[in-house]
Amino acid sequence: FYFNGHGFTINLIKAYDSADPATAIAQTAFGGSANFIYLPHVDAYTFVTFIVEGEGFGTYNVLTRCSTMSPTGMPSLSPTLHTRPPTGVPSLRPSRFPTSAPTNFPSMTPTQAPTKIPTTMQPTQAGDLRCGSSKTAFFKERQIAFVFRIPYDGEMSFDVSQSLGFTIVSLFAVSRDNPSAVLAQSTGANPTALTVPNLLANTDVVFTLHGTGTGIYVIDSTCASLAPTMSPTRIPTPRPSLLPTLRPTLPSRAPSRSP
Repeated sequence: FYFNGHGFTINLIKAYDSADPATAIAQTAFGGSANFIYLPHVDAYTFVTFIVEGEGFGTYNVLTRCSTMSPTGMPSLSPTLHTRPPTGVPSLRPSRFPTSAPTNFPSMTPTQAPTKIPTTMQPTQAGDLRCGSSKTAFFKERQIAFVFRIPYDGEMSFDVSQSLGFTIVSLFAVSRDNPSAVLAQSTGANPTALTVPNLLANTDVVFTLHGTGTGIYVIDSTCASLAPTMSPTRIPTPRPSLLPTLRPTLPSRAPSRSP
């Protein structure tokens, strides 16, 4: 803290905690500058300069400089060189749980009246898979979990026998709606398959693989219906829908003759 005065004599400089100005936390009797060492951490300081009595007029200049007593031991190797200026109107109620993956393309014209009751209360997660889906990626000393959906009453099977390079410890499946209830599990020596029986249509199954080591995991899923059709079509469509409806309506027994 540097205080330079002209036209008067500096007698004393004191530092106070701005939240408790009754007691000085540091002071110096040397006029002109004050080097306060080991100041306690507070939100704000108040510095008061006392001058010799009778010399109440003049000009002054104040300079401050701070240095930490505990600098970081691991400074960034790639510090940010260009930053955007901070907002001039910060939120009065910032989120306590900000997203860890904000979008790179925010809307330039966000709505001023977002809906309080969105149509989709529980949107499908981006990682959800369907019967017949496969998943392959790198595995490293942890567990992985994916959500699979069966579109009809039946059973769902998982095969991880094509995985390479690591040891499979256990496989188990739970319902996403009731994760505390285990639907099926396999904990033998390096298990490679798991079947979940008696599933209702549109059940979301969370399949989890525990393993040790590193390698490549391969998960193949299959489903079998409890009520397969007795009269399959002889002329299937060559272009089936990529996104069939999960809740098809029953056809009318008395369709309109004048639609």
